[in-house]
Amino acid sequence: MNTNLLFLLLILIIAGCQSSSTKVSETQNVNNSLYLQLGGQETVNIAIISMVKRLHNDERLSELFNDVNDIELIQNFNDFICQLTGGGCEYQGATMEDIHTGLSISKAEFDRFVSMFIFSMQDANIAFPAQNKLLDKLAGLRDEVIEL
Repeated sequence: MNTNLLFLLLILIIAGCQSSSTKVSETQNVNNSLYLQLGGQETVNIAIISMVKRLHNDERLSELFNDVNDIELIQNFNDFICQLTGGGCEYQGATMEDIHTGLSISKAEFDRFVSMFIFSMQDANIAFPAQNKLLDKLAGLRDEVIEL
């Protein structure tokens, strides 16, 4: 066999092995993700739908969501949580800062939202350790949401 051909074949085999191990690694990451600890797509969706219902029924926060398309909100929130927690999804919506700029969201409103989301996660029977991990990730977004 030609030496150049053998060398090319060896490179292709090595590249294939590396590509395969990357895919396995990505699959293992998704399989060990916070997303699955939360219960995966079905459970996260239950929590988000519960949250949207709570938002519309809340005297203090409902006006922020009056002009929001619920179907888009639910889809974007699902994708966002999925990406944030390693579920393998790609969130394609606007940044948290862009979404919330101009809404003058206060610390109290943010905290109210978080409190309502906790109840929504409980509605979906999400385990408390997984809830706490997600809340920790969401807490990092606080400055992008609140306008002082």
